[in-house]
Amino acid sequence: MDVASDGIWYAEHDSVDGTHYYSVCSVLFDGQTAHHDVKILVTEEWGKTLILDGGIQSTEFDEAVVHEAIVHPAMITHPDPKEILILGSDDGAVLREVLAYRSVTGVTMAGVDEDFVDICAEYLPEWSEGCLDLPNVEYEFEDSWEYLEDNDKKFDVIFADLSAYDEEDAEVDLREDGLYRLMASRLNENGIVIAHGLDFDVSDPGSYQESKKAIAGVFPIVANYMAHVPSFRSETMFLFASQGPDQTTLSRSDIAVRLAERGANEDRDLAARLRFYDADSHVRMFSLPKNYKIALGEKPAINGHG
Repeated sequence: MDVASDGIWYAEHDSVDGTHYYSVCSVLFDGQTAHHDVKILVTEEWGKTLILDGGIQSTEFDEAVVHEAIVHPAMITHPDPKEILILGSDDGAVLREVLAYRSVTGVTMAGVDEDFVDICAEYLPEWSEGCLDLPNVEYEFEDSWEYLEDNDKKFDVIFADLSAYDEEDAEVDLREDGLYRLMASRLNENGIVIAHGLDFDVSDPGSYQESKKAIAGVFPIVANYMAHVPSFRSETMFLFASQGPDQTTLSRSDIAVRLAERGANEDRDLAARLRFYDADSHVRMFSLPKNYKIALGEKPAINGHG
């Protein structure tokens, strides 16, 4: 962070020649865990802002976009999601969205950084809405890869923040199929995996394409989808990988009915609490523009078909 004559500014260096500056109203937390550099700031532009290892992770302004986009396409597509696994460093908001479903009987959170969870619980309680302390949430503070290798518990949906794995890591290469085969082996019938955090650049998509090819070698149904996140200054990409359920078979009315029936609240209506996701958002996220399809090696639609 930089101290200037007109206050404190946070500089986010997101490329070799690109830096964005944010005016900081206050610093809630600035410190290191054993695994991450963590900052929680209140910025003039985004409100509360979680910064992990130098990059914006989520903000008060648009965290609902990111977390609802991660969770609901899979939870709505799966016929009856009960056991859920969250891999990586969750600030509590993915968990919050998962527990909005009455079908869920248990959630396991597997990641190495216990201190990060505690920091988010203290400084970002709006993200988790009290979910982090619920009895049906099980914590496994170990590397996600090791957890998958060491445990044979089966899940209906796995949410994976794959940005935790460096492509240069000697043990885990996201362009190889090892991690995806391991996740597939931990799924029940009709299981779904959502992968978020894979680097994607529409002008240089090679690494993402290789990761998608590796996932497609494991799962019979794979689809890209994306959501626009203002604080990321771009679209953020997700991969939907399924052992059976296909989101493309759901109509808008199917999605609306499931949202109306699957909530954990008293009237079972999920739609009323959501800030971003609905049937139209679902269709929009899976409807990539032509230049993205070309970058991903997909065939663009011709005359409305394709």
